[in-house]
Amino acid sequence: MMHTYGITSEDVKRNNRFDITLFKQAVIDAVPVGTKLEPTKLTRLALSLGAKAKKDDLAKKLKAAFMNNNNSQLVRRRSDQGNGYVYEKVSN
Repeated sequence: MMHTYGITSEDVKRNNRFDITLFKQAVIDAVPVGTKLEPTKLTRLALSLGAKAKKDDLAKKLKAAFMNNNNSQLVRRRSDQGNGYVYEKVSN
């Protein structure tokens, strides 16, 4: 069973369509500080919440969304042994 952090499909939809920016904000708001967010798990979570893109395309879009932290310094990207890279929530 996948951990959804209490995020529902209604939380990440705008005009009945999955919205990556809403998904990113919902994930950041829901996870506790220090949580590692692996890109593959984020992709699976997005697909389970209603994203309709192909898995590879969705992974690229999520990577771009989480890399773009101009407005917020809540999440940072870092290397993780065995996983390549992960995103980590560093503050509220």
